[in-house]
Amino acid sequence: MGGGSSDSGLPDIAFMWMMYKAQACGLEFDQQAISGSIHPSWSGDLHGERPGFYKYLSSHTRRVGDPRFASQAVHPETATRFESDAVDYSPTNLANYLASSGRQVAETGPFDPVD
Repeated sequence: MGGGSSDSGLPDIAFMWMMYKAQACGLEFDQQAISGSIHPSWSGDLHGERPGFYKYLSSHTRRVGDPRFASQAVHPETATRFESDAVDYSPTNLANYLASSGRQVAETGPFDPVD
């Protein structure tokens, strides 16, 4: 999910999505306490470094929209980031998925994204 960087815009989007899913299962959050500490932004820096010996392992690019995972969907902020000229973000697997007719966009939940 991320962490360890002062720019928390992208990880905060994932955090908000997890809170939304947890709320759907009955977990409650103090909205006042949360509102000042998270700052979601699709234009945040992407930190893809792999720590320790993981950087020596080959990476695997997974297929977005794999039919074996029917509930798979792309977060709307991912599509916004991909389509924006403001950041360099153009993974081939995401481009193929967004161009497909079967693409699904996830629900964001009750929290408004900020940029």
